[in-house]
Amino acid sequence: MSEIVELDRERFEEMITRCDKMIIVEFYSNSCRNCMSMEPVYSSLSSEMSDKAVFCRVNAELHQEISMLYGIWSVPTFKFFCRRKPIGEIVGAVNKTILRNTIVDFAQWRDNCVRGATPISYDMTGFA
Repeated sequence: MSEIVELDRERFEEMITRCDKMIIVEFYSNSCRNCMSMEPVYSSLSSEMSDKAVFCRVNAELHQEISMLYGIWSVPTFKFFCRRKPIGEIVGAVNKTILRNTIVDFAQWRDNCVRGATPISYDMTGFA
């Protein structure tokens, strides 16, 4: 069984910066019923597809700065990263087939995924 890596701010930056595989981050909340229903699906896929991606989780309530940085407005949200850039996301609870097929699609086109990704501006303007 593959381990799902629980990330905080430091581990998140380290994982995104150093990992050569595609990274899937589930943004979740302990009080979210849909997040709880996705837990066994995500866990199963992490075991089944550990050769294609690194599976991670971020508690969106505890680490709001990460959630805000990546525009996470609702949970669960599955954010896909390739070579340090976000390349896609799924918002809400979905069935296992949809999540698996999305992972397969992104993994298949991994070499080209960055070309379609747009750079993220980390500057917060308009705030004192």
